[in-house]
Amino acid sequence: MKIREPDFKWDEDNGLSILVIYDDKNRAFTGIAECHKDDSDMKNEKTGYEIALQRAELSLYKQHIKDLKAERKVLQTLCSTYKAHPKFNKEDWEFKILAKKIASLSEDIATFQGIVKQRQYDLDAYLRMKDGFYQKVRKIREKKKAKD
Repeated sequence: MKIREPDFKWDEDNGLSILVIYDDKNRAFTGIAECHKDDSDMKNEKTGYEIALQRAELSLYKQHIKDLKAERKVLQTLCSTYKAHPKFNKEDWEFKILAKKIASLSEDIATFQGIVKQRQYDLDAYLRMKDGFYQKVRKIREKKKAKD
């Protein structure tokens, strides 16, 4: 899937992170993270990198699912054509291999769909955690300002 180090750009002035990863077919998948204006006092490169990376990887996984579905569709069409042949025999080894490959692709699709769902949940949780952390820091800063 991923074959080389990501390309990463960090614009500190705007709090913008752009990260590009590449798959084994050299297709580019981009993840972008932009610091919310309310969080500009806490923007940092590491957080932007992490969020952009997670978004790029989600994009890559979703494309992989599309690729697997396309491959499965081609094999299902071949299987239908094979079944329509007058000399079709479900015991032929060619048909058995084809059916196993289709089943395997279906399992792979389900696995990657689960990965995408979990990764999206993890990203959402990370963003909620960061937001909660930033709110706590702001409260502490406000208390310190009130004391001074």
